[in-house]
Order: sequence, then C-alpha cells, then structure tokens
Amino acid sequence: MLNLLIALTIGFILGVVLFYVILRFWLKNQLLNQPNAKGAALEEAEKLLEKNGYKIKEKNKSHTLITILNGKSHMGIVAADFVVEKNGKTFVVEVKTDVISADPLEPLTRRQLLEQQSAFSCPHSLLVDLTNQKIMEVSFEFPKVGIQERFIQIAIILFTLLLFSWFIWTMIQLKLF
Repeated sequence: MLNLLIALTIGFILGVVLFYVILRFWLKNQLLNQPNAKGAALEEAEKLLEKNGYKIKEKNKSHTLITILNGKSHMGIVAADFVVEKNGKTFVVEVKTDVISADPLEPLTRRQLLEQQSAFSCPHSLLVDLTNQKIMEVSFEFPKVGIQERFIQIAIILFTLLLFSWFIWTMIQLKLF
C-alpha cells in the first residue's frame, strides 16, 4: 500500500512538471506565431513614410537618458520609432495608433516629442497617425520677448510713472498733499 502511495505521488509530481513544461512551450509558440500589433503598425508606418518620400535612416532608435532625482542618477531610455530624412532634413518619428495620442497638442504626446527632439538633437519631429493615415510635421518654438515687446513694456512703465507724478503734482498744487 505504501509503494502504491509513493508511486502515485511521484506520478502526480511528474505529471504536474510535464504539464507545466508543455504549457510553457505551447504558450511561447502561440506568442511567437501571433502577429505583433506594434510590429505590424511600424511596418504600416514605414510604408506610409516611404510612400510620402521619406527615407528611413534608422528603426527603433534609442538613446540613454540620465534623470537626476534628489542628487541620485537614474538611467532611462528615450526611444523613437524611426529616424528619417527628406529633402536634406532629418526627422525623429513617433508612430501612434489611436486618435487621442496621435494629437500633437495632447500633453503626453507633446512632451514625448519634445523629449525625443532633445535626446536626438533633432529640431524636427514627425507624428504618424495610423488611424487617419496622416503624417504631421511637428516643431516647437518658445516665444522670446523681442525689442518691440520690451519697448511697449518700458512705455507702459514710463506712462504709469508720468501719470503718478502728475497726480502727486496736482495734489500739491491744490494743497491737498
């Protein structure tokens, strides 16, 4: 009876191990044979870019980023789907497959494009909207105070001082001050 119990226990353990190994092998093959959604999207984007005259220079390009948080360095990666060229201009490309993130005015997308432009030292970005089959050129400009704006600011300050001085002079003349 004890021999039968030992045999059943060993058989059960071997069965569980064999089931686990076969299940892992089957799941791995299922994942490998399943079409990769991101890969398919990148292939579609590559065709769209080439159709519109862009030459693919690099795919899945990444740069290392060091974020310093409270004096401690943390490694990270900034990735771009493509680096392309057209008419002598280089672009870093981000591919989006949904409507919301394909909007360059959406804050997360805008920040991602800015980060890519900085990491790749490339002032030009392309945002590929696969849902609508659109390629959008995106660049950023931070407004600078020019000489005209500075002149207007100074004129307003001088006018305010002149008005204040006139008010005090009038009060003195009327002997109210």
